Amino acid sequence: MFWNAQGIAKKKNEARAFITDNEINVALLLETFLKASHTFNITNYTTYRTDRNTKPGGGTAILVRKEIKHHSIGRNMTKIKEADIDAVLNFHHPTILAGDSKHPQWNSKTLTRKEKQLKKNSDERNLTVDAPTEDTHIHAPTGLTNVLDLVILKNVTTPYYLETINDLSSDHLPVIMTVSIENSNIQQTIRTTNWQKFEKNLKLRPTSISTDNDIDTVVKQFKEDITLALDSATTAKLKTTREKIPNYIKIKIHQKKLLHKQYKRTLHPNAKTLRNITNEIKKDHAEHYNDQWDAEIENINDDHTELWKVTKILKTKKEKILPILGTHGIIKNNSDKTEEFA
Repeated sequence: MFWNAQGIAKKKNEARAFITDNEINVALLLETFLKASHTFNITNYTTYRTDRNTKPGGGTAILVRKEIKHHSIGRNMTKIKEADIDAVLNFHHPTILAGDSKHPQWNSKTLTRKEKQLKKNSDERNLTVDAPTEDTHIHAPTGLTNVLDLVILKNVTTPYYLETINDLSSDHLPVIMTVSIENSNIQQTIRTTNWQKFEKNLKLRPTSISTDNDIDTVVKQFKEDITLALDSATTAKLKTTREKIPNYIKIKIHQKKLLHKQYKRTLHPNAKTLRNITNEIKKDHAEHYNDQWDAEIENINDDHTELWKVTKILKTKKEKILPILGTHGIIKNNSDKTEEFA
């Protein structure tokens, strides 16, 4: 997510709740207004700050979930120059920059000289500049809204979408960027031990203890016997935990919602595009379901219980729920159904 906080010190609790509730992996905060004397941390996140200590306002913070392996590139800048941006963008890794700007091409209603220069620089460097379709800024005195928050992307080839969230206390609304990451399935190793087999395989060797060295030898043998019996009685298999809906399908669903919203607002004849993406979502759902079953079947071991469970699921036929028939045909209305059963 990225958010112009307009002062984070007094909004720490709501920011913490928003970040944790939405399971944000990386949070980019602008206009933190923090000074060196301020403390700002969120549990389970590593915080990188750039405070503006010379005058009021300004300041940024990056929060990264601690489970994510990462490192700082060591560029702590209070004033960003064009050369600094080029240095960051020269990395061959996928790069995402976020901030405030205005340009009609990025859904803004206004345009300034700085934004013209940003548009020129991004075109020269072959960068992707994108912004949410919904307004991200509310001017409190007038109530006018605009899109001021955007991202600059380089080497980001996977699908993504930007969503404005009507939450948090600031004249800028937070924006959540969801990026589809390949191979996001989490694999777990599940071990099952047959304790009757363990007891049968556990064969303790006869021992004779006469010296202190004998004690060490016997303990070592005892450990080896237990480990050997446990390994022979334990089976392991990989369990693949998949998202209920993968990110690439979520992105298409979001695109479908945008198209539907655009059609209701403008009556633009995009019904064919809407129908196409609806069919794609149905196809993706079916393929994802089949992939899940393939993974489950591939991970079945020789255990009789596992085979029986899967066989039962595959062979069990779901009973069809027949419609309720009345004197005039199928009953669809809830009150009529109640009357029929009464």
